[in-house]
Amino acid sequence: MKTLLIDAGNSRLKWQWLETGHSSPIQERANTDLPADELLQYWKAQAPAAIHVACVAGPSLRSWLEKQLPDIAPTQFYRSPAQTGPLINAYDRPADLGVDRWCAMLAVPVLGRAPFVLVDCGTALTLDAVAASGQHLGGSILISPETALRALHDYTGLPHAQTVPEVQWLHDNSLDALAHGQWSMAIAAIEQFLVTCEQRIGTVPQRFIAGGASATLAPLLPQAWRVLHHPVLRGLQRWIEISSKG
Repeated sequence: MKTLLIDAGNSRLKWQWLETGHSSPIQERANTDLPADELLQYWKAQAPAAIHVACVAGPSLRSWLEKQLPDIAPTQFYRSPAQTGPLINAYDRPADLGVDRWCAMLAVPVLGRAPFVLVDCGTALTLDAVAASGQHLGGSILISPETALRALHDYTGLPHAQTVPEVQWLHDNSLDALAHGQWSMAIAAIEQFLVTCEQRIGTVPQRFIAGGASATLAPLLPQAWRVLHHPVLRGLQRWIEISSKG
């Protein structure tokens, strides 16, 4: 039986096939290239038995998926619940927590065994903390450095910085000054988040980082961070496995 997993994010749509315990390589497409009828035809030709979707994309893409996918196979759109396996939601209204964050936390390998902090840097910069018990302690959401720089470019007309400048405060040009400022704010937020979590948990949590900008951000941080690749799809797969066991 073949199953289609879809991660519909803010900027990219990713998908993966599961079949008899094996997973295919992850494929992806920019949201700017969607909707695309040929993608629907490709999915349909694979004859999936079921489709599982984690979607935080905008209303237009979500509406397209909600309309088209059920014609291919029975489809489930996931929302963050109060609990999945060992992971317990900190939100008073669980579904308000982005399902991408929920899936990403499910993908952390030490979930339910050790406390951890998860940083995900993509369109947004999200920070989440989870106790050793699996209790989500809450989190924060910031604008990511790359999104902030694009916004500054749109509003000021200054060129969009393509590289990360040396981490220092005295720059002799506006481009480096802007870029350094945005990345430094992200670093400072993560550092303060770690301090707060250590005080709350009473020990140093394990550190994980994910997202499209993780390769840029991780070397700028003073601690060692373990990189998680495609955590939404991996977490969605774990969610399905947990649910299947009742």
